[in-house]
Amino acid sequence: MKNQIQDLSNLKDAIRSLSPPKLGYKRVYRGQTKNFDKMLSSACRPDGTTKGFLWKLALMNIKEIYELP
Repeated sequence: MKNQIQDLSNLKDAIRSLSPPKLGYKRVYRGQTKNFDKMLSSACRPDGTTKGFLWKLALMNIKEIYELP
């Protein structure tokens, strides 16, 4: 990170300095504790514990849609 935010005042200044999001988009704060190379949800991380469950859930829906065994 270029500038670490140390207090609420710094946070407010940083937010004010951002350009507005594109039309139809919203800005979301994800609460990073450090500057990560990539932003991936838990399910998409190589060591994500929920990945197996989410894939099984997605496959169940696909099986139902296409009436697969």
